Amino acid sequence: MKGLELARGYFYDECLPRLRKELPAALPYLAAGLVGEGSDCFGYDDFISRDHDWGPAFCLWLPQRYMEEYADGIKEILASLSQSYKGLKARALNSSPRVGLCSVEGFYTSLIGCPRCPESAEEWLSASPSGLAAAVNGEVFLDNSGEFTAVREALLGFYPEDVRVWLLAKRCALAAQTGQYNYLRCLRHGEKATAEMIKGRFAENAMSAMFLLNGRYMPFYKWSHRALATLPEGGAEAAKYIERIMFQSGTDAIADIEAMSGLIIAILKKQSLSNSGSDFLMDHCGELIRGIKDASLRSRGLTLDF
Repeated sequence: MKGLELARGYFYDECLPRLRKELPAALPYLAAGLVGEGSDCFGYDDFISRDHDWGPAFCLWLPQRYMEEYADGIKEILASLSQSYKGLKARALNSSPRVGLCSVEGFYTSLIGCPRCPESAEEWLSASPSGLAAAVNGEVFLDNSGEFTAVREALLGFYPEDVRVWLLAKRCALAAQTGQYNYLRCLRHGEKATAEMIKGRFAENAMSAMFLLNGRYMPFYKWSHRALATLPEGGAEAAKYIERIMFQSGTDAIADIEAMSGLIIAILKKQSLSNSGSDFLMDHCGELIRGIKDASLRSRGLTLDF
């Protein structure tokens, strides 16, 4: 049984009846579900996942303005729930940052650095993609006030277009600099270890570009390749290229690096983001930047950090 299914059953069978009986006044303001960090929130949990932060558990979210009035009562109920469910040991709901009670604002701040959906370009750029992915995964079982879901739905609307395009330009530039330019140069210098590191950096940036092109947030690195294969626009093809790149050595990887780059370029053109005929990703960055309407973002430099 997956963690998400366990969480749903544990909440409805064990917690909700107690809340209705012992603290009904809190229910109109309460949301419940399993969202956030952890393989179970993405549906990626398996037998290996059971070694840590796994087991029957769920999240409860309450707007900050109601925490003082209801938090103690909710925590008492959580602490007294059955210690096992479906024959599995339940996680403590008052001791983990991933499960139990949290304010709506505190939950989103912990993941994206903002208590609500970002509003400015700076706020969007400050939020990590993996944090954004964790903020919209999993499942909300109920949300009686709608406040938790309102932020979630706004985040699911994805980046504002200007921010998306700026991020695409940066990822394309980094992919070009690493895989299309420096990889072969390092091989020619005999720097094989550096060349292998470059492949990983190319893969990360190329995958990030694919997520941006598909309007999805890229999750934490250890799930990014798995999630890549599920993207509707070129995801399965990209996942195959990336896997081959990472397992090939020397010049054998170059053809797939170029094929991966060509796939990104083809989707850029399909989305009318670039008309350049170049097969070098860096040459498409200028067209991407010129398409940004926000003058301050358009003039922002593409710092090629890693």
